[in-house]
Amino acid sequence: MSHRRHNLTINLGIFFLLVMGGMAAWSLPSVPNLIRVDQPAVHLKDIFPDLPAAISKAHGDTIILSTPQDGSKKKLTRKQLKYLSKKYEIPWEAPLDLHHVWIQRTGKSLSKKDLEAKLHKLMDMEESAQLSLSGNLNIFLPKTASLILKDLDHLGQHGRFKATIILQDGTHQQAHALFGRIIHMMEAPILKSPLPGGSMIQKNDLTWQKFPAHKIRNTHISNLDDLIGKKTKRPLRANTLIRQADVGRPLVVKKGSIMPVKYTAKNIKLTLKARALSDGYIGDTIPFEGYDKKRRIFATIIDSHSAQVNTP
Repeated sequence: MSHRRHNLTINLGIFFLLVMGGMAAWSLPSVPNLIRVDQPAVHLKDIFPDLPAAISKAHGDTIILSTPQDGSKKKLTRKQLKYLSKKYEIPWEAPLDLHHVWIQRTGKSLSKKDLEAKLHKLMDMEESAQLSLSGNLNIFLPKTASLILKDLDHLGQHGRFKATIILQDGTHQQAHALFGRIIHMMEAPILKSPLPGGSMIQKNDLTWQKFPAHKIRNTHISNLDDLIGKKTKRPLRANTLIRQADVGRPLVVKKGSIMPVKYTAKNIKLTLKARALSDGYIGDTIPFEGYDKKRRIFATIIDSHSAQVNTP
């Protein structure tokens, strides 16, 4: 009796394995709810990814429809799926809750900033130049497509241009016209923080900043040395271009003030105190006179505390 029960258990186990193996071998193909495709065309094997080997070999690469080129989704209805399964003899049964599936092309949606960066590279522009595109742009670039610059037309002044780019996707081409402007940049010295009028500009007050070249006029200061030691004529803001009229040389010697004046010759070094006969700035040569008011000399102002007599 126990022997018969043992054989029955073995037979049931073998039967169970055979049934399960048969079910696995004959499992129905499935259809994903979202079919994402890299190529411009949708093949039968994209819709039914687990086709039986014989059907896959015979019809798997058959083109069923084209993919949307703009990154949008295309609908494939239940009726169309049933038609395909019948036509290609695919053992597929539509689930009761399946009404449609979506097909979408893989790729990237390029924003205006993305397009500006790609066009900057395609146009082989200098690194300091900036490129600005007009309008609200959003172009879909399929995963397998490439971006090609076809035409570039310069439109008058101020760096305006029209560019034609091509999305090359296999044999499929899609043209887009882009309008924009090329902005060449230049560096100019600016104040790090605001300064009130009458302030002496020091080196650590300044830094460099890039501006569109067309905004830098001849009246603006473009050299750091032309600002260091200058005095602000009015309150100045930070991070803005500084005009020549905004600053001036500080008055370091006032008419009537007494200061040391140095005289240097080959073997002679003299320092005498003299009275300034006019106002003066650093670097100015002004007249001085001694206490006896009988002798007048000319000396160049070194700083607010000294002047140097010019000798041949």
